[in-house]
Amino acid sequence: MNTAGSSRYDLAQGATQGFAIPIGTVSAVATQIAHGVSSATVHIGPTAFLGVQATNAGTIGAVVVEVLPGTAATGIGLEAGDTIASLGSQEIRSPTTLSKVLQAEKPGATLRISWRDRLGQSHSTSVTLTSGPPA
Repeated sequence: MNTAGSSRYDLAQGATQGFAIPIGTVSAVATQIAHGVSSATVHIGPTAFLGVQATNAGTIGAVVVEVLPGTAATGIGLEAGDTIASLGSQEIRSPTTLSKVLQAEKPGATLRISWRDRLGQSHSTSVTLTSGPPA
């Protein structure tokens, strides 16, 4: 299955790139989705949502850039500038780790979350994830 392609603007060189996924891989994933089977690479059903946009901390953690109003993050007092250190039993090393932890959860799950605020004070509480926008 072709997924993308590009060519350089200099047509004289004729440089072209193409990207494809082997049909065996496509068929296996399609069957997995049709049977409603989740995995590390396939998410089935509603997405768990915390309600933050985060960036790299420069060290370990995910720095909160924005907290969406009316979300679980707002309810527990997360604010822009806070650094999420753990969610559930997982250490949050980056925004990517945060996303992976959330993808493995379902809306309604209650997890323990720990973070450091902008002043360096540590906080920890339980948070119930909501249903988020499609991923």
